[in-house]
Amino acid sequence: MAESKIYDPTKIEVLSGLEAIRRRPAMYVGALNDPCVPVELLLQSLCHAADCAIDKRCTFVRIDIDGSNVEVTYDAGMPLDPDRPAEEQVAHVFLSHLAGCHNQKKHLHVGHELCNLGLAVLNAFSERMMVFTRWSDREATYLFEKGVLREAQPIGAAQGADTTVMRFRLDEEILVNNVLFDAGLLDNALSRVRHLLPDLKIEHSSI
Repeated sequence: MAESKIYDPTKIEVLSGLEAIRRRPAMYVGALNDPCVPVELLLQSLCHAADCAIDKRCTFVRIDIDGSNVEVTYDAGMPLDPDRPAEEQVAHVFLSHLAGCHNQKKHLHVGHELCNLGLAVLNAFSERMMVFTRWSDREATYLFEKGVLREAQPIGAAQGADTTVMRFRLDEEILVNNVLFDAGLLDNALSRVRHLLPDLKIEHSSI
Protein backbone atom coordinates (compact mmCIF):
# COMPACT_ATOMS: atom_id res chain seq x y z
CA MET A 1 0.00 0.00 0.00
CA ALA A 2 1.43 3.38 -1.03
CA GLU A 3 2.24 5.74 1.79
CA SER A 4 0.12 8.87 1.87
CA LYS A 5 1.99 12.16 1.74
CA ILE A 6 1.98 14.09 4.97
CA TYR A 7 1.26 17.80 4.80
CA ASP A 8 4.24 19.71 6.13
CA PRO A 9 3.76 23.49 6.25
CA THR A 10 7.50 23.96 6.77
CA LYS A 11 8.07 22.76 3.20
CA ILE A 12 5.94 25.51 1.68
CA GLU A 13 8.07 27.87 -0.39
CA VAL A 14 6.81 31.43 -0.70
CA LEU A 15 8.00 32.93 -3.98
CA SER A 16 8.70 36.63 -4.11
CA GLY A 17 8.14 39.07 -6.92
CA LEU A 18 7.88 37.53 -10.37
CA GLU A 19 9.61 34.25 -9.52
CA ALA A 20 6.34 32.31 -9.72
CA ILE A 21 6.03 33.28 -13.39
CA ARG A 22 9.59 32.24 -14.14
CA ARG A 23 9.13 28.91 -12.35
CA ARG A 24 6.02 27.96 -14.37
CA PRO A 25 6.14 30.07 -17.54
CA ALA A 26 3.92 27.74 -19.58
CA MET A 27 1.00 28.57 -17.27
CA TYR A 28 1.09 32.10 -18.69
CA VAL A 29 1.92 31.68 -22.38
CA GLY A 30 1.24 28.02 -23.21
CA ALA A 31 3.76 26.03 -25.23
CA LEU A 32 7.11 27.77 -24.88
CA ASN A 33 8.20 26.77 -28.39
CA ASP A 34 5.18 28.38 -30.06
CA PRO A 35 6.50 31.11 -32.44
CA CYS A 36 3.56 33.32 -31.40
CA VAL A 37 4.96 33.64 -27.86
CA PRO A 38 7.70 36.26 -28.52
CA VAL A 39 5.23 38.42 -30.47
CA GLU A 40 2.58 38.07 -27.75
CA LEU A 41 5.14 39.13 -25.13
CA LEU A 42 6.21 42.11 -27.22
CA LEU A 43 2.59 43.27 -27.47
CA GLN A 44 2.50 43.57 -23.69
CA SER A 45 4.99 46.43 -23.97
CA LEU A 46 2.19 48.43 -25.64
CA CYS A 47 -0.24 47.91 -22.75
CA HIS A 48 0.03 51.37 -21.18
CA ALA A 49 0.56 53.14 -24.52
CA ALA A 50 -2.68 51.68 -25.87
CA ASP A 51 -4.64 52.79 -22.81
CA CYS A 52 -3.26 56.33 -23.19
CA ALA A 53 -3.92 56.35 -26.94
CA ILE A 54 -7.67 56.09 -26.40
CA ASP A 55 -7.53 59.38 -24.48
CA LYS A 56 -5.26 60.95 -27.15
CA ARG A 57 -2.42 61.10 -24.63
CA CYS A 58 -0.27 58.77 -26.72
CA THR A 59 -0.01 59.33 -30.46
CA PHE A 60 3.21 57.58 -31.48
CA VAL A 61 4.98 54.27 -30.83
CA ARG A 62 8.33 53.20 -32.24
CA ILE A 63 9.48 49.57 -32.02
CA ASP A 64 13.07 48.64 -32.93
CA ILE A 65 14.07 44.98 -32.93
CA ASP A 66 17.60 43.58 -33.15
CA GLY A 67 17.43 39.82 -32.74
CA SER A 68 15.90 39.23 -29.32
CA ASN A 69 16.63 42.80 -28.20
CA VAL A 70 13.73 45.23 -28.36
CA GLU A 71 13.39 48.96 -27.78
CA VAL A 72 9.93 50.49 -27.52
CA THR A 73 9.44 54.26 -27.32
CA TYR A 74 6.15 56.12 -27.01
CA ASP A 75 5.03 59.64 -26.19
CA ALA A 76 3.32 59.02 -22.86
CA GLY A 77 4.79 58.58 -19.41
CA MET A 78 4.01 55.98 -16.78
CA PRO A 79 2.57 57.60 -13.64
CA LEU A 80 5.09 58.16 -10.85
CA ASP A 81 2.62 58.88 -8.07
CA PRO A 82 2.51 56.31 -5.26
CA ASP A 83 -0.03 53.53 -5.54
CA ARG A 84 -1.95 53.27 -2.26
CA PRO A 85 -1.75 51.23 -0.10
CA ALA A 86 1.45 49.66 -1.50
CA GLU A 87 3.25 53.01 -1.51
CA GLU A 88 5.08 52.02 -4.71
CA GLN A 89 5.07 54.22 -7.77
CA VAL A 90 2.40 53.21 -10.26
CA ALA A 91 5.12 52.70 -12.88
CA HIS A 92 6.85 50.19 -10.62
CA VAL A 93 3.55 48.41 -9.96
CA PHE A 94 3.03 48.11 -13.73
CA LEU A 95 6.39 46.36 -14.10
CA SER A 96 6.52 44.16 -11.03
CA HIS A 97 2.98 43.10 -10.02
CA LEU A 98 1.04 40.49 -11.95
CA ALA A 99 -1.89 42.27 -13.67
CA GLY A 100 -0.67 45.57 -12.17
CA CYS A 101 -1.02 47.45 -15.46
CA HIS A 102 -4.33 45.79 -16.28
CA ASN A 103 -5.80 46.74 -12.89
CA GLN A 104 -4.84 50.39 -13.42
CA LYS A 105 -6.39 50.64 -16.88
CA LYS A 106 -9.01 53.26 -17.61
CA HIS A 107 -10.21 51.29 -20.66
CA LEU A 108 -10.57 47.65 -19.72
CA HIS A 109 -11.58 46.48 -23.19
CA VAL A 110 -8.08 47.42 -24.35
CA GLY A 111 -6.76 45.39 -21.49
CA HIS A 112 -8.64 42.39 -22.81
CA GLU A 113 -7.44 42.87 -26.38
CA LEU A 114 -3.82 43.93 -25.84
CA CYS A 115 -2.89 43.27 -22.23
CA ASN A 116 -3.97 39.72 -21.51
CA LEU A 117 -0.56 39.03 -19.90
CA GLY A 118 0.71 42.46 -18.89
CA LEU A 119 3.99 44.28 -18.43
CA ALA A 120 5.01 42.24 -15.38
CA VAL A 121 4.83 38.98 -17.35
CA LEU A 122 6.97 40.52 -20.09
CA ASN A 123 9.42 41.59 -17.39
CA ALA A 124 9.53 38.08 -15.93
CA PHE A 125 10.27 36.60 -19.37
CA SER A 126 13.11 39.08 -19.99
CA GLU A 127 16.76 38.53 -19.23
CA ARG A 128 17.08 42.28 -18.76
CA MET A 129 14.55 45.07 -18.85
CA MET A 130 15.21 48.79 -18.56
CA VAL A 131 12.41 51.34 -18.39
CA PHE A 132 12.88 55.09 -18.45
CA THR A 133 9.77 57.19 -18.04
CA ARG A 134 9.13 60.93 -17.85
CA TRP A 135 5.73 61.92 -16.52
CA SER A 136 4.36 65.26 -15.39
CA ASP A 137 7.79 66.94 -15.05
CA ARG A 138 9.29 64.00 -13.18
CA GLU A 139 11.33 61.05 -14.38
CA ALA A 140 12.61 57.70 -13.17
CA THR A 141 14.55 54.70 -14.46
CA TYR A 142 14.15 51.05 -13.46
CA LEU A 143 16.53 48.22 -14.33
CA PHE A 144 15.41 44.61 -13.87
CA GLU A 145 17.27 41.35 -14.38
CA LYS A 146 15.16 38.21 -14.71
CA GLY A 147 12.25 40.07 -13.14
CA VAL A 148 14.23 41.31 -10.13
CA LEU A 149 14.73 45.05 -9.61
CA ARG A 150 18.49 45.73 -9.61
CA GLU A 151 18.62 49.51 -9.88
CA ALA A 152 16.13 52.32 -9.56
CA GLN A 153 17.06 55.91 -10.26
CA PRO A 154 15.33 58.09 -7.68
CA ILE A 155 12.45 60.11 -9.04
CA GLY A 156 13.70 63.55 -9.97
CA ALA A 157 12.48 66.75 -11.53
CA ALA A 158 12.66 66.82 -15.31
CA GLN A 159 11.79 68.97 -18.26
CA GLY A 160 10.48 67.82 -21.60
CA ALA A 161 7.55 65.97 -23.02
CA ASP A 162 6.17 62.86 -21.38
CA THR A 163 7.81 59.75 -22.79
CA THR A 164 8.60 56.12 -22.04
CA VAL A 165 11.56 54.13 -23.34
CA MET A 166 11.55 50.40 -22.69
CA ARG A 167 14.43 48.06 -23.59
CA PHE A 168 14.22 44.33 -23.03
CA ARG A 169 15.82 41.10 -24.12
CA LEU A 170 13.80 37.90 -23.98
CA ASP A 171 15.38 35.25 -21.76
CA GLU A 172 16.77 32.16 -23.50
CA GLU A 173 16.82 30.44 -20.11
CA ILE A 174 13.02 30.31 -20.30
CA LEU A 175 12.29 30.31 -24.02
CA VAL A 176 15.42 28.38 -25.14
CA ASN A 177 15.64 28.95 -28.90
CA ASN A 178 12.31 30.74 -29.21
CA VAL A 179 13.45 34.32 -28.61
CA LEU A 180 13.23 35.76 -32.14
CA PHE A 181 10.24 37.49 -33.69
CA ASP A 182 8.55 35.98 -36.72
CA ALA A 183 8.15 38.87 -39.19
CA GLY A 184 4.77 37.72 -40.52
CA LEU A 185 3.30 37.14 -37.08
CA LEU A 186 4.59 40.51 -35.89
CA ASP A 187 3.14 42.34 -38.89
CA ASN A 188 -0.23 40.68 -38.30
CA ALA A 189 -0.18 41.57 -34.62
CA LEU A 190 0.67 45.22 -35.26
CA SER A 191 -2.02 45.38 -37.93
CA ARG A 192 -4.55 44.36 -35.28
CA VAL A 193 -3.30 47.12 -32.99
CA ARG A 194 -3.56 49.67 -35.80
CA HIS A 195 -7.11 48.53 -36.50
CA LEU A 196 -8.07 48.90 -32.84
CA LEU A 197 -6.29 52.24 -32.46
CA PRO A 198 -6.34 53.95 -35.86
CA ASP A 199 -5.12 57.28 -34.45
CA LEU A 200 -1.98 55.71 -32.94
CA LYS A 201 0.99 55.87 -35.31
CA ILE A 202 3.11 52.72 -34.99
CA GLU A 203 6.50 52.35 -36.63
CA HIS A 204 8.79 49.34 -36.37
CA SER A 205 12.07 48.15 -37.78
CA SER A 206 13.87 44.81 -37.52
CA ILE A 207 17.48 43.82 -38.10
